[in-house]
Amino acid sequence: MFGGQRTTVFQVRPTRGGQIVHQHLLSPEEDAVVDRAATPRILISDFYGAYQQVERAGWIWAGCWAHARRPIVRVAKAVPDLAEWGAAWQQQIGLLYQMHRIWRRASVGSPERADMEQRLRDQLGAMQKRWTQQIGDPAVPEVARQALALMARQWDRLTHFLAHPTIPLDNNAAERSLRTPVVGRKNFQGSRAPWAARLAAMVWTWADTARQAGRDPFAELTRYFEACAAAGGRPLNPDGLAPFLWWETRTRKEDTSYP
Repeated sequence: MFGGQRTTVFQVRPTRGGQIVHQHLLSPEEDAVVDRAATPRILISDFYGAYQQVERAGWIWAGCWAHARRPIVRVAKAVPDLAEWGAAWQQQIGLLYQMHRIWRRASVGSPERADMEQRLRDQLGAMQKRWTQQIGDPAVPEVARQALALMARQWDRLTHFLAHPTIPLDNNAAERSLRTPVVGRKNFQGSRAPWAARLAAMVWTWADTARQAGRDPFAELTRYFEACAAAGGRPLNPDGLAPFLWWETRTRKEDTSYP
């Protein structure tokens, strides 16, 4: 699933390999309509290695703080002696989210914005110093140091948002969009046939893109079918489709949710 500023696209593929990323994000067709030099291309995701190719192609690959937080939470729950350690880290990450939300809401160029940006940098500096000390301290349990290793490896990607304020701290919006298909795949026992899976992906693409624009998917689909019926039961021509391409002018709202 790929969630953009105006659309959400679901694809059905037999693997999660790098070719899927390449075909969707790095296609020659996209290069023909996008000036990469004038328009920075940004991907925010988990740390799946296949996304390295977007960096090599000149994209900015921003890391997800929710995914960096997960190993810490998992270890803190599994090892009672590390509960306090885990709570302290979750508090630090939660504070980062609070500061980030205030920073993005402040007017660009305002003293409030500048002040909060400095506080954000100070917070990140303190967190970096903290994980550096703990990873290098043999007195810290190995499982705790391993939980921090992901954050350490991905630190540059996790801090891209400072230079590019439109970047959210996580990809939770995409994770939420995936939840319904994943739960449905389990409860409905899959699509049972390739054509049915592709049809399901089309429906999810339509529905989630409608929700991004603040529209009711069922109402929009009904409106489309009514227009087809009025056209004599035929699919709409390009002019007739224009009123239904509302995502072309829609911009996703900023997501400042907590992990």
